[in-house]
Amino acid sequence: MEMKNWAKTFLGAYRCLETISNAIDDLVKKESINSGFYNSSTNTLEQFNKISKLTERKIKIINIKVLVEYALANLKNSETRLLTLFYIDEVKSKDIALKLGISNRTFFRKKNEALSHFSTKLIEKGYNLNRILELVDGENWLQVAYKQNLQKDSDDLFNLQRLKLINYAIKEIKKNKFAYL
Repeated sequence: MEMKNWAKTFLGAYRCLETISNAIDDLVKKESINSGFYNSSTNTLEQFNKISKLTERKIKIINIKVLVEYALANLKNSETRLLTLFYIDEVKSKDIALKLGISNRTFFRKKNEALSHFSTKLIEKGYNLNRILELVDGENWLQVAYKQNLQKDSDDLFNLQRLKLINYAIKEIKKNKFAYL
């Protein structure tokens, strides 16, 4: 069950990853420019550490993006389409069911199967639960998204909470919060 919830979390976050990655790039540029104005070695070291931590976070974001793309590419086309429509394109379940010519009940059964297969692809790639926890360590916004996925499975809540999460992630990055949970 935990792997399925991480699958939902990664799929839901996928659309946000580029925006978050760009926010990290902007902050790295800002920190790099600011580092030229300091003369003391302490400030230079501090700037270097900030840039290093931001770079580590960007690597995590890229790894998550590549992992999602790998898993989707290795599913059946019908499963990839269903997961992409629901989690990435944010199409409502009833609209997907209508588009695919299936009942709502069949949609949820197929979505559940596709999530199971997606989770299996993560494991096959070497991302078991422990490795996923290592990957998301320090990414509070992903941990919050995971906890929210445990509590609901509604289309509208999912889309609304994703908007809140991307704003949370960008604010966290811009405030230079590097604290881990």
